Amino acid sequence: MVHDLPNAEEHLAALQRICLIPCEEHADLARAIAAYRRDGRR
Repeated sequence: MVHDLPNAEEHLAALQRICLIPCEEHADLARAIAAYRRDGRR
């Protein structure tokens, strides 16, 4: 939402460490990052 890919990727990595089971927040953020990249925004 704020077009801050590096910070979003840091948050995703933190969620990967924190979530011992699949969590909705991780899935949502991973989808948002993929969509951001797919739309050509790097």
